[in-house]
Amino acid sequence: MLCIHDLNAGYGDSRVLRGISLELPAGTAMGLCGEQQMLAIGGALLTNPLLLILDEATEGLAPRVVSDIWRVIADIRAGGISTLIVDRNYRAVLAHTDRVVVLEKGRVVLAGESATLARQPDALSRFLGV
Repeated sequence: MLCIHDLNAGYGDSRVLRGISLELPAGTAMGLCGEQQMLAIGGALLTNPLLLILDEATEGLAPRVVSDIWRVIADIRAGGISTLIVDRNYRAVLAHTDRVVVLEKGRVVLAGESATLARQPDALSRFLGV
């Protein structure tokens, strides 16, 4: 997890966490990996980032935990923190981003607004094997 900070703003600004819930619904068992991801995200948010980069934040997690992580990502974006998300789940990425860039061997092969690309399955299938 990588954060870019506004060095003039200082750290520990509570406004970052306002409206972002890292809590789970009652009775939810997350497991160690999911807890580690939530802890990493929470720790990154405490540094008051301008940009939060998430690289495969849901990799190897149970489906229930994955949905919790995507909910937290939506809350982060709604709170005004920019995000750069790298993930294999293109449907979730499209649902939680404004723009998407698809890379193949380090080269941009497809780019555009998420909502537009979500309506173009032929373009996505060409590069993502869907």
